[in-house]
Amino acid sequence: MRLKAENALSVDDQGRLRSALRVILDQIGRLDALLRDLLTMTQRTHPRSVNTDVQAMLGRIVETHTEVASSKEITLGVSMVEGSSLLACLDADQIRRALDNLVLNAIQNTPAGGSITLSAEQSNGRLRLRVSDTGRGVPDDTRRGNWPWTCDRARNCSRAWR
Repeated sequence: MRLKAENALSVDDQGRLRSALRVILDQIGRLDALLRDLLTMTQRTHPRSVNTDVQAMLGRIVETHTEVASSKEITLGVSMVEGSSLLACLDADQIRRALDNLVLNAIQNTPAGGSITLSAEQSNGRLRLRVSDTGRGVPDDTRRGNWPWTCDRARNCSRAWR
């Protein structure tokens, strides 16, 4: 957020200032939600599913992280069929939080000149969201025997499959 604000203030462009403020307010809302979640982490929560325009949600995520990605010379984008709209009933806040984490991880692990792409597809009544990057990926030894793990809210971890 700081980088977004500093860059917007460095030029005399009202459009850029408005765009930066939108992203900053969006991030403040996200941080507020994270803090609320941390305070209630010990309580069981239920998803708050609503019909969501998936392409618009992915676009907002890209807008939020574009400045940081650009500062590392990484291209960040959305890949969906042009002109298509994809509505899905989901907990947009929880999905956004998960995708934000994946995008930030991809930014940290993608070399300069690389790219990160968010995509969504619906098939057989299921929605698949994907964050793809040109980073080095998961090390072979992790993929061979130590992955995947699942953890619940209390950090009880177990093998996802055997």
